[in-house]
Amino acid sequence: MKLTLMALALITMGAFIPSASAMDNHMNDKKAMMADKAAVTAVLFFSENCGACKVIDPRLKEAESAFNDAKLDVVKFDLTNDATKLATKELAAAKGLTATMEQYAPKTGFALLVNAQGDVVDQIKVDHDTADIAAKIAKAIVQAS
Repeated sequence: MKLTLMALALITMGAFIPSASAMDNHMNDKKAMMADKAAVTAVLFFSENCGACKVIDPRLKEAESAFNDAKLDVVKFDLTNDATKLATKELAAAKGLTATMEQYAPKTGFALLVNAQGDVVDQIKVDHDTADIAAKIAKAIVQAS
């Protein structure tokens, strides 16, 4: 299973390595900066009191390690208590995910794959193993490209 995950990761990473000219444009061109934004954001709706969250979180972290950081961003919305909810609200605003947070919180125990336009393209649930999660992320990245 790990071998399959790594093979998938290598294929995905090779497909998304930016060219040198794209990196040069990134510094001078706002349009290029937007193109360099993560293609997909995995948003984990988490709470310390949530059993499913404690299963999904390490699986998502393991799947994340297989991808090019430039194309995948992982964000944890911690809805455990008032303090973490406030921090999550600020994080959502900073990441441009306020609408997603408002639509799905206070529910926890799942993750959403959100494209750069803010559209939810897939959902990760407790019954998805690491390979399933990696496959969903790879598919979302390919669709976003």
